[in-house]
Amino acid sequence: ALLLMGIVLVFGTLATPTNDSLGFADIADALLAAQGKVSPLTLAGVALILAGAAFKLGAFPFHVWIPDVYQGAPTPTTALLATASKAAGALALLVLATGPFAPLAAKLGPLLAGLAILTLLAGNLAALAATDVKRTLALSGVAHAGFLLAALAVAVIDPNVHFETVGKLAISAEHALYFYLYAYILGTFLTAAALVSLPVAEDHDRPLLGLRGLLRRSPVLAGALGFGIGSLAGIPPSAGFVAKLIILALLVKAKLWWVLGVALAGVALSIHYYFALLREAFIRPTEDGDELAPLPVPAGTRFLIGALCAAILALGVVMLL
Repeated sequence: ALLLMGIVLVFGTLATPTNDSLGFADIADALLAAQGKVSPLTLAGVALILAGAAFKLGAFPFHVWIPDVYQGAPTPTTALLATASKAAGALALLVLATGPFAPLAAKLGPLLAGLAILTLLAGNLAALAATDVKRTLALSGVAHAGFLLAALAVAVIDPNVHFETVGKLAISAEHALYFYLYAYILGTFLTAAALVSLPVAEDHDRPLLGLRGLLRRSPVLAGALGFGIGSLAGIPPSAGFVAKLIILALLVKAKLWWVLGVALAGVALSIHYYFALLREAFIRPTEDGDELAPLPVPAGTRFLIGALCAAILALGVVMLL
């Protein structure tokens, strides 16, 4: 509804009798021709379109649907929602902000930077209080949306900024967003592969306590959870670590100090709730008398886990070199 209403307002205010079927280039030309005197209705339409994409991304304040939906859906569906929906929202925002709405960069840049700050704070602080595994991952996904918005803000405010790797590879904010999505998708799928293999009475009820004894029951699943969570948390040399490092470096180059400070605080907070999951799986003892039967892991699942772990490490190491 937000997206549709925004499209109606933008087309209704920018279309002319000679051009009533606007493309992205036409919208950009019309906004550029306005020379800063854009109609309030047009700006309202742009805001509604961006809000529709932000809803898909799970950005503040449109993130409130995420914890309940992710927890209530089957775990494979949750993994698909967490990755496909977030990627669609992020790429839609990128295309819009750097394409038809590029003439509004002076307004969009600060808006995206502020949205990144609020999304990082909302996701990380809410995840600290979560006691369910899927709910924790859902709220951490909101924090990841904040990192994506930070990359978008850099792409809009200073599109010429690049991060140079050790191998002299220049990475723009747009490329950083793509790489962050790759790392996030791999980490989420690996974590979901471990959770799917854990037997539970009800898939929507996965308390942190249910992870206790996982290392003793299945080192393979415990290792998968460790690799996945480690990449999502940004532990070197994983792909997630490199993805976060690149965006933080771009924020420094673009001098977005407020976004940088909140992003660094978010990384510190995420270590707490991510490692709370690993603490339950690796360290916390089980209740006396509990029988911990070994968990069989099919060959196909072992192959998938191995491939995802290798991809996470390979992406991280290659980018560091």
